[in-house]
Amino acid sequence: MAVFLCPDANATIGCTPDDPAPILLKKHNEKPLAKGMSSRGAVITIYVSREGTWTIIAQPEEKVFCILDMGRKFSPVISKKKSGSKS
Repeated sequence: MAVFLCPDANATIGCTPDDPAPILLKKHNEKPLAKGMSSRGAVITIYVSREGTWTIIAQPEEKVFCILDMGRKFSPVISKKKSGSKS
């Protein structure tokens, strides 16, 4: 996989024309957890492993994948309902 630095280095680690999903699965056992559209039109995907590693990928255009960040100790936030609140 080739990685190219993006002009906005503060927002990304690097970009590549290759989809990083197969590498994230093979090397880190990370699978997509959530996907959404950013306000700038990029598809954002969060990959997470059972071991707690995670990677956030932005796809600003077809065949461009930018690593926004990665880390460890991922855990979901579970909101607690207040007593007496309606859902």
